[in-house]
Amino acid sequence: GFFEELFKLEDLYLSNEELYIPASKLIFSAFMDIAHHKETDVRSTDRSLAYKVRVLLYRSITSRITIDDIAKKLFRSKNDIIRQFKKQYNTTPHNYLLDLRIAKAKNLLVNSKNTVVEIANYLCFSSEFHFSNTFKKKVGVSPSEFRREMT
Repeated sequence: GFFEELFKLEDLYLSNEELYIPASKLIFSAFMDIAHHKETDVRSTDRSLAYKVRVLLYRSITSRITIDDIAKKLFRSKNDIIRQFKKQYNTTPHNYLLDLRIAKAKNLLVNSKNTVVEIANYLCFSSEFHFSNTFKKKVGVSPSEFRREMT
């Protein structure tokens, strides 16, 4: 289970700093699973396309996924997915995923010593420049400025 995986991580790494990203990913996944199960119970009759897309996006914060991947997985068109998602959540799947990744980045910037490059790579941004640009557009300051202000 979750704790066994966490203890395995401790055995693999010598320094606490090396534990931040793998442990953070594991803990975040556990919370997402809990949230998913809770929402599944509450909305068990509502298995809408938008909801399925949202679950896939939550699970893809640290992996590369495209709207084409989602469309193939759900046997729907890209346009149908985008339209249904936007209708349900008032944003596009792409923007929703960016928001999830930026929220995760904020957490990592405050609670880890990982570099901006490491965080950008972990969250599947194409480059540090793309990550920093996106972060600044959404948060108002660069990742480095955010870290300085919050620590």
